[in-house]
Amino acid sequence: MAEVPEGSNIDNSLLERFEQEVWNKVPHLEEGSETKV
Repeated sequence: MAEVPEGSNIDNSLLERFEQEVWNKVPHLEEGSETKV
């Protein structure tokens, strides 16, 4: 991963939102399933 310059709060928030968007779109399996993400 590339080093992030200081003051990159915007990048962090965008990354978190991106992860949430993807997480919401991916069909999740119940805990204890064989498949792990």
